[in-house]
Amino acid sequence: MSNISPDIAVFLDDEGRIKQYPAAAKKKILVVEYLAGKFEEDRIYSEKEVNSIINKWHTFGDYFLLRRMLIEYGFMGRKPNGSEYWVVKKQEDVLSRGYGMKLSMFALFLFMILALLAACGDDTAYKYNESSDTLKFAQ
Repeated sequence: MSNISPDIAVFLDDEGRIKQYPAAAKKKILVVEYLAGKFEEDRIYSEKEVNSIINKWHTFGDYFLLRRMLIEYGFMGRKPNGSEYWVVKKQEDVLSRGYGMKLSMFALFLFMILALLAACGDDTAYKYNESSDTLKFAQ
């Protein structure tokens, strides 16, 4: 366990298994990243194999949570029916790691807002307030 980050060491037992899932979001990502390191890149896993590896590397009995977080934080991908899982190769863009789903949702939300504004057909329907960095609808 010598190359374990001090940030997550408190969440691991003496054998390097996850003994507790952190409450803080940043620590969650670090713990899930640690778990993702137990999987091989360029390999397809069945759900049963993923569950088995997760069970080998944690002690608190909730492989469902850890499997879901591997997907949600972008460390693993899977087919929609859950028949195949794989490690997502590391990306340079730190924001995509762990926040991919949230950024995609935000981009969709922003697109919808802009589409609604464009549908108004009037450029004066809103005004940008630079000092507060907000959009306000014109009255």
